[in-house]
Parts: sequence; C-alpha cells; structure tokens
Amino acid sequence: MFLAAVARPRKDTAKNSWFDGKLGIWPFVERKIAQRTSKNRSAGTIETKTVTAVTRAEYVTMLLDNVIPTIAAKFPRRNHRNVIYLQQDNAKSHIKEDDLLVSEAGRQLRLNLRLLCQPPNSLDFKVLDLGYFRSIQTLQHEEAPRSYDELIAAVEKSLSDLKIEN
Repeated sequence: MFLAAVARPRKDTAKNSWFDGKLGIWPFVERKIAQRTSKNRSAGTIETKTVTAVTRAEYVTMLLDNVIPTIAAKFPRRNHRNVIYLQQDNAKSHIKEDDLLVSEAGRQLRLNLRLLCQPPNSLDFKVLDLGYFRSIQTLQHEEAPRSYDELIAAVEKSLSDLKIEN
C-alpha cells in the first residue's frame, strides 16, 4: 500500500518556475533482517515486507515524517501562508479533521494545514483515483517487478515520469 500526495500545479514565483504538483508517494513497508536462509535469500539479508493493514498510528507517522516535511520543502513558498488542505478519503486508519498532531506539525514548519475528508462518491475529489492510479495500471504490462523493492521503484518512477499538463 502507498500514500500519495499531489497538489494543483501552479506557478512558483519565488523560483520563477512551474510547480508540477507532484509531492511524493511513500510505501507502507517494513524492512527486517531475514532470520533464516531460504531459496530466495540468505540469513541476514534485509527483506522488505508490506504492511497488510495500515493502522492509524502508522498513517500519522507517515504524515508527520514524510508528507508534511515534503509539503514544506516542495510547495511554493508564497502559498505557505494560505490554508493547505490535506484531503483524505474516509478510511478507518485516517485521522479526524481536527487532529492536533498534524496542526502542530504544520505550525512548526510555518504551514497552515487543515485536514479534509472527501465526501463519499464525489468525483471532484478523486484526482488520484481518476488520473494517476489509472495511469500506473498500464505499468503492469510494461514492467514485471519480482520483489517489493522493484515494485516500489517502479511506482516511484511512474510518478516522476508522469506528465503534467500546464
């Protein structure tokens, strides 16, 4: 499972360039040392395992450690003082709109963050579902990852290769 973050593309006047809106995509995985030797790897090799059910704590950690710092680093500076909405679907592991940890993390980075839960079945808020996730489904025919690490690399490459129309 991955957590993807995108924004509306916009002009970055401070850098005199175009912000493409791609913030990042992060996998929910655990890296562990293999205890035993198998036909696929020897003992002591670092294995990547997927997190089968993302908990609320793991989701919050992903927001605090990856998403919010990336917003502060990549989002155009002129937009930092505006309200930045972190839109999430209504999955059980997601947090409430008035979560204090996220607000405080944003304040520490001088961001005005607000959480927003998307309404059910609203096409207006399904940018990732209708655009990006459909485009990466075509990758399954072009690439054949044999491990989780190869899959993660392919998904990250697909985001970087995604063309954004200005």
